Amino acid sequence: MASEEALLNDEMRSSDDYERHLVAHQDEASAYTTYATFLLEREDDAPGARKVLERGLKTIHYRREDARLDVWACLLELERKHGDDNALDATTKRAVANCDPTKVLLRLGALLDAAQDFKRSDAVYRKCEKRAKHQAKTTEEVWLRHPRSRLLAGDAKGADDVVKRGVQACDGAPKEEASLLSRYACLELEDGSRDRGRTVFDKLLERFPRRADLWQLYVAKTLKAGDVQHARHIQTRLAAVDLPPKMMNAALKRFAAFESEHGDAASAAAVKDLARAYVARRKDAMDDEDD
Repeated sequence: MASEEALLNDEMRSSDDYERHLVAHQDEASAYTTYATFLLEREDDAPGARKVLERGLKTIHYRREDARLDVWACLLELERKHGDDNALDATTKRAVANCDPTKVLLRLGALLDAAQDFKRSDAVYRKCEKRAKHQAKTTEEVWLRHPRSRLLAGDAKGADDVVKRGVQACDGAPKEEASLLSRYACLELEDGSRDRGRTVFDKLLERFPRRADLWQLYVAKTLKAGDVQHARHIQTRLAAVDLPPKMMNAALKRFAAFESEHGDAASAAAVKDLARAYVARRKDAMDDEDD
């Protein structure tokens, strides 16, 4: 969307150009949002931009929900920047009444986060939680966008509280809890505290030690952060887990490839030792079963 809008803005030179483009693309959100951006940035015409976006909402077919949501989001941003609190609140109510409420509130929360208006975005995300609970099962995105916002605001405890509510909303479903907590751990590693992110991952892997995908995600995010030594430590721990042969073989191959890129002869030999130790453990276990 962003690259498409940038291309259009480069090609268009006047309001007449945008009007002609609208005639041929009446059901496309970008036709209205790029026109509105042009009016705001090049002509400082907020009322004109508002009229263009309202035209889009009247023209775009109601079944094109994503396109309409894009226009609503652009209108919300316009009111945030160029309107007042009453105008933003009124536009939010209209958008919620005409689109998926959860999606609207998530988009508004993201706009407020980008503007570092974290107090207001917190209130928006809380409304999103309550509304989603009443309407249907709360989407995982609510439980991730809100804690990310709290982390960006420097409120680690607030982020943790949101995630705890998210875990409760999972109703004890292990797969859903693991998905939510692993993604939250990634948020902590990226936007919060490396130590807190590691703690979440470590506790998660204590509960689900045989989830090789979680181990690999942990390794990937740690390596992305540039911590080769800790990525090595995680994979060494994984090699001691009682995984099925096929899964362990894949994990050890990834570990060997990792050492080939980031290690030396000694670290590569250590991986081979771990592989031999795993084979020995499997053999002992089979011998015990035969006895």
